[in-house]
Amino acid sequence: KNVLENKVFNWFIVIVSMSSLFSTGLANALVEDLGGTVQGYADIFSSTAIAGVSSVDFAILCATGASMIPEDLERRGFT
Repeated sequence: KNVLENKVFNWFIVIVSMSSLFSTGLANALVEDLGGTVQGYADIFSSTAIAGVSSVDFAILCATGASMIPEDLERRGFT
């Protein structure tokens, strides 16, 4: 069995991912000043090319990954 299919490993990844929201301060910034945080991101997005490219790249990766999930479930016999 692949380590990526291990439920303990998957829960560990979920917990580490969720804890990164708090350890980086992003959760507090979103709760305390959502408008300011979003405006700051919009300013960076419009002023630097790397923020725009990274955001579009992340969106493409998410869409590609999401489009592969139904095929994977079909191959495994879950649908």
